[in-house]
Amino acid sequence: MTKQPFTKPPLSVQEQIELLKARGLRIPDEQRVARYLRNISYYRLSGYMYPFLTDTKRHRYKNGTTFEDILNLYRFDRELRILIFAAIEKIEIAFRAQIINHYSVEFDRIKNTSKVDRSPWSDAIKLQKKIAVSRYCIIFLIFHCFFT
Repeated sequence: MTKQPFTKPPLSVQEQIELLKARGLRIPDEQRVARYLRNISYYRLSGYMYPFLTDTKRHRYKNGTTFEDILNLYRFDRELRILIFAAIEKIEIAFRAQIINHYSVEFDRIKNTSKVDRSPWSDAIKLQKKIAVSRYCIIFLIFHCFFT
């Protein structure tokens, strides 16, 4: 398989704006759009442009589509990502706390016995069963983090 050379020339911010306008995007304030293109970049925003295209081959925008529409979708995605990561962080911390609490007690119990192998990680089958049971704990933690 031969590699296709990249043939698109780089565009300045002003050329990017002209390209967007030529494709049917309404841009009432070019200076504002230029600021966003410089700070976010055309290529990062390009993924948010696709839902507004009528023709994805020729990159033609639906009538009335504005740069603000694209920016609003970008902002929505950003806020959603922040909310999801905040929720995931709560779940992760609660799950790690459960593991730490369980194994600190388990290690202390094993440490105080006369077993030759005192490692709480030595019995992999027991650990695997505990992890399988802990799936139910994860469901409980998710419920607790979101609904209580």
